Amino acid sequence: MATLLFKGPVGTVQSTILLTDRIPRVVSAGLLLVPDTAPQADLDSLAAIGFTPAGSLAMGVLNDTTMASGTYGPFTSAPNNLPIWLTLSGTWAGLVELLRSTDGGVTKLPATDADGEPKQWINNINAAVAQETIGNVTYYLKATLNSGRLNYRLEQ
Repeated sequence: MATLLFKGPVGTVQSTILLTDRIPRVVSAGLLLVPDTAPQADLDSLAAIGFTPAGSLAMGVLNDTTMASGTYGPFTSAPNNLPIWLTLSGTWAGLVELLRSTDGGVTKLPATDADGEPKQWINNINAAVAQETIGNVTYYLKATLNSGRLNYRLEQ
């Protein structure tokens, strides 16, 4: 499933947009995320108040297994402030780091917590590890494995 991104006219205010169950979240003043399954009448209503399509966000999952060290991804988050969940499982030894990029993966920097500490793990986990409010951010997992098989899943 994809999510469509709509950009509104300059000065569009969140409170002036009436949302239905089918029409999505306001991610910032003038930006809407709309499910690609929204009825055409809803899309026409957006156009009538000046909203234009501004792209598509593929909503996916990064899900695989590895026995080798490497950097895996990308996972593209939606700027909807919903949690991004990471599941690490299997019998493995090593270190897994969460990397974040705002330039399509050209630069991958460690994702950090509020104290600036990198988000990294040496054990299996199943937890929310981030929330995203910025569009077109990609996440990667950097695995440095000493042994074993690592199963990983990153989703929003």
